[in-house]
Amino acid sequence: MFGSSNKGDAKWEPCKKCRSYYEELAGTLEQTKSSSESNISKLNRDVKAARDKGAADLAALEARLKKEYDGKMAAVKAEAQKQREALEAQIEKMKKDAAAQLEDGAARGSVEIEELTARFQAEIEGLKTQHEQEQADAKLAAAHDRSVLEEEHATDLREWRKKRDELLVSLRKKDEAVAEIKKQLEDKTSELDKTQQQLAMTESNRDLAEKQLSLQKRITTENHLQAKEEIQKVEYAHRKALSLDSSDALAYRRETNANDFLEIKLRMIRNEKSALRTRTRNENPKPLYSSASTATLSSTTLSTSMSAPGLAQQLATSPDPELFEASISSPSAVTRKKLLQKLLQNARI
Repeated sequence: MFGSSNKGDAKWEPCKKCRSYYEELAGTLEQTKSSSESNISKLNRDVKAARDKGAADLAALEARLKKEYDGKMAAVKAEAQKQREALEAQIEKMKKDAAAQLEDGAARGSVEIEELTARFQAEIEGLKTQHEQEQADAKLAAAHDRSVLEEEHATDLREWRKKRDELLVSLRKKDEAVAEIKKQLEDKTSELDKTQQQLAMTESNRDLAEKQLSLQKRITTENHLQAKEEIQKVEYAHRKALSLDSSDALAYRRETNANDFLEIKLRMIRNEKSALRTRTRNENPKPLYSSASTATLSSTTLSTSMSAPGLAQQLATSPDPELFEASISSPSAVTRKKLLQKLLQNARI
């Protein structure tokens, strides 16, 4: 799945079967990443623009309020100065009139002059009081206008802060969505790594199984060749014992089945295997070992039976018909023991 597995390869590449899935997954992840980055950049630009706009609006509002306050205060001061100048001119005129009357009417007494002076002084005090009241009213009006403007500014500021909070909440949600996408990306990357590890383990297990199968096949082949060689030796010994032509391979085949020791040997092996299976099945109703161990046991039994040239050669060279008949009819382990004992007795004789 993952391409070349040489140790010198530094760059990993997917196999042809998984290349399309890998490229599709990589394209999806790259598209999601670029989309998330563009959304984050756009949100950052929107937040910065909103902050700059709020700061500019606040500065413009403060400048407008200061300008209006300065204009109203300048107008109040100009009006007060104008009224003061008018009062001073009126006082000067009244003083001049009083002086003229004093000059013209020297006959008038000091009492009338004092009354005029008191009346003028009272008018002056009244004008001063009126001027102070007008100044106080102007200050109150200016303060009221300033409070109204400040309230409007506070309302605008609250709305701007509300919008800013909503924008921050939206940005936080976008950040959480981006974090979730990154987490999903990490999970998919982790799953892909696990899949790669599992596939690598599967490939290693397959290689190990292939090696074991090759080794078992080689061992089976060697055992088969060894058994074939033993059979050929037995066949040659039988031909030699019967004084047949060793170069004539068909001379032994033309013998009757009663004197065919190779058939006797093969029949013994088959009967022994059948008896072993029957005994194993009767003693162990439930198998306690796997099929692989059963195959190994059967192969070992066959190899052991086929690799016993001494018994086969003695059977081939012995002229005792009872021994042959017993080997054909009773292939059990007890019969084999008796046959071996009889062969030893014949050897001693």
